[in-house]
Amino acid sequence: MKFGRLAVNSKIRSDNLIILILLIFISRIPFLLSGYGSDGDAWRIAYNASKIWETCTYSISRFPGFPLYELMITPFVALGGSIFSNTVTLIVFCFGVIIFDKILILLNIESRRIILWTFAFIPLLWKSSTTTLDYIWGLTFILFAYYLFLNHKYASSAVVIGLAAATRLTNIIFILPLFFLIEREGRWKNIIIISFISIVSAFLFYLPVIFRSGALEDLQIYIADIRHYLFIQQSAFFIYRGIYSVGLLGFIAILICSYLSRNKIKELIQARDKYFISMMAAIVIMFILFFVLADEREYLIPIIPFLLLAIGMILPRKYIIITSVCLLSYAFINIDIIEHNFSKQKPRLSLTAGYVIKDYIERTKLLDWRVKVASHPFRDSSIVMIGAGPLYFYENLLVQHTDAEKKLFPDRDSTGEINIYKTYPEKSPSRLLSRNVFFVYALCRPESDTFLERGYHLYYLADKKEYLESCVRYDLSTKAEPLDLQILGQ
Repeated sequence: MKFGRLAVNSKIRSDNLIILILLIFISRIPFLLSGYGSDGDAWRIAYNASKIWETCTYSISRFPGFPLYELMITPFVALGGSIFSNTVTLIVFCFGVIIFDKILILLNIESRRIILWTFAFIPLLWKSSTTTLDYIWGLTFILFAYYLFLNHKYASSAVVIGLAAATRLTNIIFILPLFFLIEREGRWKNIIIISFISIVSAFLFYLPVIFRSGALEDLQIYIADIRHYLFIQQSAFFIYRGIYSVGLLGFIAILICSYLSRNKIKELIQARDKYFISMMAAIVIMFILFFVLADEREYLIPIIPFLLLAIGMILPRKYIIITSVCLLSYAFINIDIIEHNFSKQKPRLSLTAGYVIKDYIERTKLLDWRVKVASHPFRDSSIVMIGAGPLYFYENLLVQHTDAEKKLFPDRDSTGEINIYKTYPEKSPSRLLSRNVFFVYALCRPESDTFLERGYHLYYLADKKEYLESCVRYDLSTKAEPLDLQILGQ
């Protein structure tokens, strides 16, 4: 009888999981068909994949390199474009959902189904599961490593953490929370062995990055390009983007429900529950790293499963339901507290489209923007500063990319003339088909002067003015004409 009951329960779990996977796919269909993503890095990855496929030579999409992901995504981009590359990311996410479900079962989380469905539709993962970016791949590797560790397969888990780091280097830190799951006997020996395996696994994948030509130059450019914010600015970025990784309502719900369940938290800490401690360690370690690199809120994606697992251990069912509803509402409605401009952020309470809806709108606007810019009736001999590279030219049928072998101007070092590539490496120009009109990321003042002397007409996108001026540090209106298409806002 016991075996029969287990078989029935397993079948129910399997059926529910199949329904969940189907709903995940249905909810993501519009995003699969709307380009590589709203993030310019997704288009850079796609462009880099096309270069790898054509040349059979590994190159990085951006510093410091994401070798495992860049190599794995290449055939999908090359053979099926954004639909293939986005779909394979979604498939990887579904594997992550299955693994997360197995972790919930192993840890005997009572409100497993609510936590699982929240994980599947939490806005940050909803958006990221349909883009050509590495976040979901890294998350799935981390979950698989955690699952293996829970099953005492330490060496295998260490290898998978190495794969997660080969997908995104910062993922190597998720070896640390695993150490809290190791039994005391032989702990330090196991820590050393596991750390060695993880680092070696990641290092092997990074060999093509380290030994390729231009690696040192890329490092120097990256160091020179790092923005140094004041502590108060860094703290503001950290707080705002931390809160709006889950949305204001979700953040408040987590705080209030955790406070109301504080006795359970104390109980778990006093009992030294290794599972709870490992989850909290993952959250704290990632938050520390995010404070140092408080840029994209997607950097916090690896926290989400550990946060939900901790919620499942701490909160009673009614609080979990409330928290889940608040977290999921962020997909559709966003209560924002800031008016967003590039350099002038102002406090302002407003009700806006949710994170998922906003992303879909941005993706469709982006595709429209690519056509509108290229279709504008520019005068011949024009150069347009657009503040974008592959985001604009890659797979844009109206323009032709000008690669490194066909430079718009000779090398400055050898001729004293202008080289757009040296202004913004990896962000090379494109040309309007059949016309002498070029699109560039940005032009520094000497370049603008030289082009004007040569008889070129200069333009810049009006809605990118503040951003472009932060790059080139001069008033663009003194050298170029504004192009106001009113399509792609900040």
